[in-house]
Amino acid sequence: MQCIRCSKETETVLEQEKLCKQCFFENIEHRARKTLKQFSLTKGNKILIIADGTKESIVSDYIFRKITAQIPLIIHTKKKDALQLETEQKNYTAVVVPWDLDDETASFIDTMINNKEIEKTKTIKLLQNIYDKEIKLYADLNNFTYAEQEKTKIHKALEALEKGHPGTELAMLNAIKNFEQNKS
Repeated sequence: MQCIRCSKETETVLEQEKLCKQCFFENIEHRARKTLKQFSLTKGNKILIIADGTKESIVSDYIFRKITAQIPLIIHTKKKDALQLETEQKNYTAVVVPWDLDDETASFIDTMINNKEIEKTKTIKLLQNIYDKEIKLYADLNNFTYAEQEKTKIHKALEALEKGHPGTELAMLNAIKNFEQNKS
């Protein structure tokens, strides 16, 4: 097959987009970079990267360090639970959390269903516009070892919806961003 970005004749790794391995990596890293541009990271900023062993945390850590290699940041990587994170978050400029598109949409739906308050935090959800299956493929192609995270009922429902109607989760992400902007 031919890659739709570089036109090389090669085995494509992502069938629906027909990208070769290198172009797939570049695509994922470009989307993460786009998310990171929303944050003004400067020399000396203290960043905490949450390392919970999932593919999201491993890929977030890897891509974050790759993207910010030219910025002299103070980066700490720690395994944290939600309670520890709340108390320690104030010590950092920002916290990189293992969070993907599936988590973003599922969390928003859970918040709406259970009438929870949407919290504003200084977290960097580097992979928030990247599908779980793409993160899995990125991790597998890089030979990263990771722990699988059990999916919630909402995650499973969204997965089924996305399968039947591709692009649903990205449309939901745009709706979430519009909702949050209008609420501010």
